[in-house]
Amino acid sequence: MFGTLRVPSTKAEGAATSGACSWVGQSFLEDGTTSLVVGEGDFEQVNGKNQWIVNMHMDNSNGDQLHSKGTIDLQSRTFQGEMFEGK
Repeated sequence: MFGTLRVPSTKAEGAATSGACSWVGQSFLEDGTTSLVVGEGDFEQVNGKNQWIVNMHMDNSNGDQLHSKGTIDLQSRTFQGEMFEGK
């Protein structure tokens, strides 16, 4: 899956350490089809680290509903977490 996580984007919010966020991504499936995933949630910076804890509720264009919770390491640009069915 490739996607974009959007966090506060105004100058006043630029230094935010927590708040609302949104996701839009596209999955490329084994059968050659794709699906769109959109979501909303929140993020919070891990105190003293260059990491965010992200909690998202997502809807897949195939009708699935997902819940994702994990940590984004901003330096390595990686996500480690879990995804669950349902909201």
